[in-house]
Amino acid sequence: MRRRRCLFAAVAWMLAAPALAAAFPAEAVYERCAPKVVAVWCTSGSAKGVIGAGSIVAPGRVLTNAHVVFVAGTGRPYPRIRVYLKPDRLTGDVRRDLRRPLAARVAAADPALDIALLEVEGLPAGRGTIPLAPPGEIHVGEEVVAIGHPEQGGFWSLTYGRLSGAFMDFRGVAGKHMYQTDTSVNRGNSGGPLLDAEGRMVGMNTSIARKGAGGVAITGVNFALQSRVVHDWLAGRGLRLAYAAGGEGAARPPRIAGGAKPTREAPGAPASPRSGSGVRTARRPPVRSGPPPVTGEAAANATAPARPFLTPARPYDYDDLTRVEAELEEMMHEMRGRIRH
Repeated sequence: MRRRRCLFAAVAWMLAAPALAAAFPAEAVYERCAPKVVAVWCTSGSAKGVIGAGSIVAPGRVLTNAHVVFVAGTGRPYPRIRVYLKPDRLTGDVRRDLRRPLAARVAAADPALDIALLEVEGLPAGRGTIPLAPPGEIHVGEEVVAIGHPEQGGFWSLTYGRLSGAFMDFRGVAGKHMYQTDTSVNRGNSGGPLLDAEGRMVGMNTSIARKGAGGVAITGVNFALQSRVVHDWLAGRGLRLAYAAGGEGAARPPRIAGGAKPTREAPGAPASPRSGSGVRTARRPPVRSGPPPVTGEAAANATAPARPFLTPARPYDYDDLTRVEAELEEMMHEMRGRIRH
């Protein structure tokens, strides 16, 4: 009898699984959040470069991983950092999709936590921001999606999975609290958001596990820096973001210490975050509860059928981006020469 009950429960779960998966509003989350995710391109001036992702968290500010914007082994940021915004329509042609680079610089960073804040010139305020999910509303087993630019995949790709676990002081780094997820991420996803069904940032995709002892392949083990770590680290640098209450789908425009509260229509004049590259600072205890409900854009098409994989039909070749960058440099050099003459 017990065996029959277990078999019945297993069959019932299998029948319900597709319906449960379909309940996640992946398409609505993508439509709402993808324009607030950027591509980050870093180079030292050579043909090689690094591509990562980032999230717009405040007017003129983008959050990403330190390892995306720092030259490995030097402790210094790349001399050339460019940010690209998602076009209204992705074509699969890198020359058409990545046409207007925005110059960026590292405003603050902590390599130990693997977090960095960029100041971006000319970042449109109308794009909005990606809000942070309150820690108390995040649970292992929750469905999540990632948006980024995976190597050999498409720019602004969406992948789907669940939170698999949570870790405190990850790998011995104090305050580096991480989530484990089976959501597919690869090189190029680093620095991008891990999002819940409300379109709130649960964590920032940071690292992947690919090989175990003896070279055994590992799959589905990826890690994201928890939203509370992001919240407290930014607050320590003068950028105080409100957690987004459940059901809102977006937080109110962030308040920046030392400046006026910015609006989406026109960015305020925030004080520049103090330099923090490579310097660990004391962090406040994690915030366990969110503020009162805040206003924000409602979840659009919340009942739309989910399409968990929304990558462009034709994958990008990262070498194309290098060639486009070289062509842009050559064009700018030629234009400057004409102006001098």
